[in-house]
Amino acid sequence: MKSNTPNTNPACSSDVFTAFRQIVKTYLSDFVFTADPVKVVEVGADGYLTVRPVVKQETTSGKTLSIGSDNDICNVRPLYFLGGGTELSFEAAAGDYGLLIACKSDVTKYAVLHTEAVGGLRQFSPSNGFFLPIDFFPTKRTKLTISRTGTAAEAATSSIVLDDAGITVSTTGALSVSAKSATVTTTEAVAVSAKSATITATEAVDVSAKSATVTADAVSLGGAGGAAVARVGDAVSVTVASGSSAGVWTGTITAGSAKVTAQ
Repeated sequence: MKSNTPNTNPACSSDVFTAFRQIVKTYLSDFVFTADPVKVVEVGADGYLTVRPVVKQETTSGKTLSIGSDNDICNVRPLYFLGGGTELSFEAAAGDYGLLIACKSDVTKYAVLHTEAVGGLRQFSPSNGFFLPIDFFPTKRTKLTISRTGTAAEAATSSIVLDDAGITVSTTGALSVSAKSATVTTTEAVAVSAKSATITATEAVDVSAKSATVTADAVSLGGAGGAAVARVGDAVSVTVASGSSAGVWTGTITAGSAKVTAQ
């Protein structure tokens, strides 16, 4: 990384202390990092990042020093949220903003082995650090939002929003839920709206409710193509082949189930 710290000529300082102070300030600016805002320039195939500082400096004459590829910091490892058997991870991409958390020692072996390791003898470098993908909003946020905007190839945008109204899950792609078992409990109504819906079970499907209504242009029970279902009031025709009652007898159905109705 090329030094981009505005310098003055110590020889032109008014006294020795001022000159010494400027030398220390320049050294600290070049070799001491804490947490600086940076932007991802490139993501390597191995996951390591190349980042670039975003805060520009001015010289004592008021000239703004540009920030370019000479100021890039390479081989920076991204940080993720891991702990207690849980994980929150995502793929870093060029253009992401975050913080470069620099370390005082060479962390290369630790980053590779991911365990206690001896730091190298290399003098301090900004590459001895980690990238924390974090940014801020210009306005106040009052809800928890987890969102992802897909690439042009994926063309899918998904989000989970938690606020006072509840939880909203939205996606322009497919939503898949896989679990050993699932329970939905609510004191209010549950609405499912879709172009089509399929429920497949290898064993039984149980529906328990105070009342259940199925509205459709056609309802098939036991498979498609079955015979029509008769209802109370429908006409019936009974053919008796022989005997004193031989003939065709007609009438209507007068009784049926007290729990199942059909239009």
